[in-house]
Amino acid sequence: MQEQHKKQPEISIIVPVYKTERFLSACISSILAQTFTDFELILVDDGSTDKSGSILKFFSAKHQNLTIITQENSGVATARNTGLSAARGDYIWFVDADDVIQTNILRKLRGILEAADYDQLIVGGFQFEQVLTSQQMALGRQGNLPDNVPGPGAVVWRSLIRRSFLSAHRVNFRHPELTHGEDGQFMFELSLERPTALTIRDTVYFYRIRPGSAETADSAQAQEKKLRSHIAVASIMLDYYQQNPEDSGTANRLMSVLWNCLYGVTRLPLREARHVTATLRRCGLFPFRRPKSCTLTQSFLFPGDTVWQRLFDWVYLRMHTRLGFFLMWLLYHIGSIAFPNF
Repeated sequence: MQEQHKKQPEISIIVPVYKTERFLSACISSILAQTFTDFELILVDDGSTDKSGSILKFFSAKHQNLTIITQENSGVATARNTGLSAARGDYIWFVDADDVIQTNILRKLRGILEAADYDQLIVGGFQFEQVLTSQQMALGRQGNLPDNVPGPGAVVWRSLIRRSFLSAHRVNFRHPELTHGEDGQFMFELSLERPTALTIRDTVYFYRIRPGSAETADSAQAQEKKLRSHIAVASIMLDYYQQNPEDSGTANRLMSVLWNCLYGVTRLPLREARHVTATLRRCGLFPFRRPKSCTLTQSFLFPGDTVWQRLFDWVYLRMHTRLGFFLMWLLYHIGSIAFPNF
């Protein structure tokens, strides 16, 4: 492990690492190239079996503000908790090992945090990048989510969070069994503590969509495993919602996670789809009555105001019903035939 600075840094950047040798150097370089340097970079190697460990040793030999922690493979939630326990900065920022951050963005973020006393700084602007090869990336789409978008918007890399606030309210990744959606659970529990928050619209983060990642694994087994984790997160939210039915924030997050999960089910082969919907029924999540306190009117998956967007949103926001789910299944499968990249 790299020897740490005695001075407490202003920002702790935590990066869980698991078999990302093709993209890890770019991630670390984008962080170390920042002109603002009062930060520590904590990299948690979660039992990688590729060359990720060697890459980490290469960077740690040259940079004193790196801390390398190696552990047996325990999953991304545990890796983030390990980094959180080691962090010393005033603010925490979780970054994925295959993504990169904007040039010189830390100086701007630090200036915002210094000028105002917020518990959470939310990044409203980011970009998706489609990784074609290890050398080429084609720019996908730019995102600019509203402040309160739950579900897909509730990801940890969108926020810098005051470490003392997390510690005082004991917010962490308390469900290590989750292989997906663990950040949704984390951000949901954070929201329950009502942190003071500010959203900025600058493009801060570049999210890479790469073949073989946990998010893009397309085998039926991988997708079913992913969906079961999202069901577990939705169940956590459902328990809280049933005790607080008038809480619109919880209702919005619950419905967003549920819709996202059901949208994923429509992409599965019929046999696997039946397995997942059976689990949803047992959890009391399908069919489901939309809470009156839910205020969501858009899916935010396809920006714009075209006829297609309005049709998609109309169906998407009704997937918790049998009719809505059936219509989305038809929409997806007809679209996948007519448009191979649907």
